[in-house]
Amino acid sequence: MLRAATYRRAMRRAASRGLTLVELIIVITIIGSLMGIIAFAIFQRKKTADIETARLACTQFRQTVLTYKQTHTDADCVTPDQLKADKAIDSTTNTKDPWGSVYVISCDGDEIMVCSNGPNKTDPSDDICVPPKSGTNK
Repeated sequence: MLRAATYRRAMRRAASRGLTLVELIIVITIIGSLMGIIAFAIFQRKKTADIETARLACTQFRQTVLTYKQTHTDADCVTPDQLKADKAIDSTTNTKDPWGSVYVISCDGDEIMVCSNGPNKTDPSDDICVPPKSGTNK
């Protein structure tokens, strides 16, 4: 009986005490640190995914231009918007890379190169091209 009363009193005191300010600050700090680590990892993955998305889109545009040139032998080098207008690609196809720039299609005879200006948009060293530019691995 004495033991049960002591236990009930101890439980009431613990319940009424609640969470101290220090405990709350520690919990918020831990949660904030975890969120920072997770956000950093997500942004790194998004950057990699954007580069791969641009590379795949360049490959698809190049294949579409090759097919287009076989059926339109008199056509010069086309733009993504011309491919859309001629219905060589679907009207819902995004003609911009993940960074908002239009894909650039360049033709040199039968050689067709499709490029994205990359995340920097101005630095040619981070351009994503299919097939890769001479001297680059991208």
